[in-house]
Amino acid sequence: MNGQRASAAFVLALALLLERTAGAQPAQQPAEALETNDQARLEVEVRLVAGAARDPAFAERIASWFDAQRFRVKVITVAWLDPQRVLTPQRGASVYVWVTMQERRARLYFARVDRAQNRASYLLRDLPLQQGLDEIGAEQIAQAVHFSTVALLEGQLESPRAELEQSLKAEESPPPPPPPPAVAPAPAPATERPTTPPRRATAVELSPGIGYGLTYRGETEGVGHGPRASLKLAWSGTWLVGARLAATLPLERTVGPIALELSGGSVALTGGIRQRLGHDLGLELFAGPVVELLHYSSTPSSSSGLSPGGAENEARPQLMAGLAGTFGSEPRLAILAEVIFALSDTHYDLVLDSGSAEIGRPSWVMPGLSFELQF
Repeated sequence: MNGQRASAAFVLALALLLERTAGAQPAQQPAEALETNDQARLEVEVRLVAGAARDPAFAERIASWFDAQRFRVKVITVAWLDPQRVLTPQRGASVYVWVTMQERRARLYFARVDRAQNRASYLLRDLPLQQGLDEIGAEQIAQAVHFSTVALLEGQLESPRAELEQSLKAEESPPPPPPPPAVAPAPAPATERPTTPPRRATAVELSPGIGYGLTYRGETEGVGHGPRASLKLAWSGTWLVGARLAATLPLERTVGPIALELSGGSVALTGGIRQRLGHDLGLELFAGPVVELLHYSSTPSSSSGLSPGGAENEARPQLMAGLAGTFGSEPRLAILAEVIFALSDTHYDLVLDSGSAEIGRPSWVMPGLSFELQF
């Protein structure tokens, strides 16, 4: 480790010398001499941007390069690079440093305010890293942070503001950051947690669902039950349209002197609205038309002396309205309370020699309860 650090120090010192003579501009006037007593240590605040904070020991590695009698180092992590903070450094710390990673390259931004001259000075460093942010790469960055900080404070190196502005435009621009939170001192890095903007609903959300339902069809037809499947389309987080398929498993009922067996299914188209009541809780209102197709057959009792009739199919138009509560994240549990209103006049008759006689009819209002898992 000491051999790697010495080798890296020699390489970086040579790079700084070449940069000073070839590209970087000298500061207009040297900054004030570094304070060396314990009562006036210079504060250096280093901000590791996003991927640069992967190594938990990186903060301690950076702080180890600075003389603790002359410098007080703070290292924090931030979610993104704020160009405004780079170009208008605060007056709290002596030097501010931002470390960003771009594949096998590190880019370092330095900024300070010269209180005596009331002017800001900047320095931009670009470090190629052969193996990315491994142990050697982290040591190179830590060493560059130290040497460049000292060079900026002593007025040895300075980059034009326009050069920083051009480089910052190339960085990815996230949402505007919130006010900075309190910063914990190094060597252990604290995490700056900006307030994230509220999550925006996606433009279109498609949610399939499967479940089981029960419907009270009246005294004549009893309780129908069976599986169901739904497909719901939501947009703007509020408006809903959907379709629902429901089956009625075979059931038998005694209606007067006959045994009635019926089965079938229905399809519904719905529209509605959704209201979020919390992170994992929602409420939905919906309504729409329904078409139910039933198959039924009758068997007369042996003592009735009646002849069995043929099986029949019947399509019944209906209207449906309902309320659903959704719970949890995907898959969500949905509990649906529905009411179906019959739009046709259906009744069961006995055909006799003297005419026909009604023996029962389904209810025209049919409440139901269903459960679904929605994905």
